[in-house]
Amino acid sequence: MTTEAHIEQATIEWLQDLGYIHKLGKTLPQNNNEVVLKDVFTAFIKKQYSTLPEEIQKLAIADFINNTGAILEHRNRDFHLKLTKGIPYQYKTKEGEEKAAHIYPVDFENPENNTFWAVNQFSII
Repeated sequence: MTTEAHIEQATIEWLQDLGYIHKLGKTLPQNNNEVVLKDVFTAFIKKQYSTLPEEIQKLAIADFINNTGAILEHRNRDFHLKLTKGIPYQYKTKEGEEKAAHIYPVDFENPENNTFWAVNQFSII
């Protein structure tokens, strides 16, 4: 008899075959009301955008993680736009030169630069 546990295990194995890393939700260092794994995301931004000033990196991390608004549908739409279109930033170099950067939370062109996890038994409140 096929159970939910069998389907879950088969799915995890399939995702592992695709290169995902399996993690148990209870082993993740995260607050249950946070959707983004801040440490993992911060490491990605710092590595992917290492040439940008630290203050721009920190601003981008905060902008991607914090989705404000009273209406859930609006927050979801805004997050989807950030996820797919990225966020543009302008800054000045130490020499005073104006620069622009566009930061994406996912490297769509080079997927190997992303971290793919298959997490099971993880609750978000």
